[in-house]
Amino acid sequence: MTKWPEAQAAIVQMAARTDDPHRDIGEDLRVRVIERLAAAGTPAEDVERLRCYVAPATSDGIRMFGEALPAGLRLEESA
Repeated sequence: MTKWPEAQAAIVQMAARTDDPHRDIGEDLRVRVIERLAAAGTPAEDVERLRCYVAPATSDGIRMFGEALPAGLRLEESA
């Protein structure tokens, strides 16, 4: 991410596809966000999280919470 990496990361996190119609943003807005992030140099793997659902990885937990999760606690895909 070239400009404002914290803002770009926050936008990716807020706009990431969840496949839950109550939490996902509208398709028109999604297209605009993808275009703007791609133009700003956001890494392709981050932009991909807006195009389709990507299950959270361990590194996502560290990034979201600022530290590793306690032993035994893990992020899990919801059904």
